[in-house]
Amino acid sequence: DDNFGSDYQRAMKIFDLIINSDIKINIYLGNGLRGDNIDHTFIDKMVKAGVILVVLPIETASPRLQKFIKKNINLERVADNIHYACEKKIMVSTVIMAGFPTETQEEIIQSIEFLKQFKKITYPHFFTVKYFPGTEIYNWALKNNFNLNNLRKAVGVAVHKMKYSATPLIPTRNFRELHFKYLQEVFLIKERLQNALEVQKLFLTEDEILDVYSLYFVKRIKDIQKDVLNYAT
Repeated sequence: DDNFGSDYQRAMKIFDLIINSDIKINIYLGNGLRGDNIDHTFIDKMVKAGVILVVLPIETASPRLQKFIKKNINLERVADNIHYACEKKIMVSTVIMAGFPTETQEEIIQSIEFLKQFKKITYPHFFTVKYFPGTEIYNWALKNNFNLNNLRKAVGVAVHKMKYSATPLIPTRNFRELHFKYLQEVFLIKERLQNALEVQKLFLTEDEILDVYSLYFVKRIKDIQKDVLNYAT
């Protein structure tokens, strides 16, 4: 449910119904919650109800772009909720995205820098913006000299692949360099990885954990220590 957290009281009531029913289930809020629409009380309740994974997206740490994409999220409040949820020993994820219209390389770096504060987060994602035909963002691109062939091809590949990512301000090569910067300075920080693995082992099998890291590195990971932690800093 993309809108599960939009009605705070409804969501809290659903959590209460689950808690009071004494049903023991694992709940994945993988489609995400708007991180400034919840608070510590909400997080306490969702964990008690059985939530073991929650996504609290950021998209961009640039205040200018927050206005441009009409999200206008309170970054300080989202950061506070991410930190708090991490302390609950559940899998917490957030997302930054690269490739918004008018976005500069410096603004992508600003988002990467924002991620660095989350030393206990399980899944800090770096995704590329997709320009789906018929959307407002696609129509904007039509008028602003985007490579339409690349835009169409990018829609057909995974959000973490940079092969066709390019804007008039940022060529594909720079996207790859920025993704490498994210891997090096956020994802492969040993302290964060060790904290993430500690939490993952509470909920996932060894094979499932290997699958997770195979997706991040776009290759088959067979040994966490050898193929992941040995590259951490």
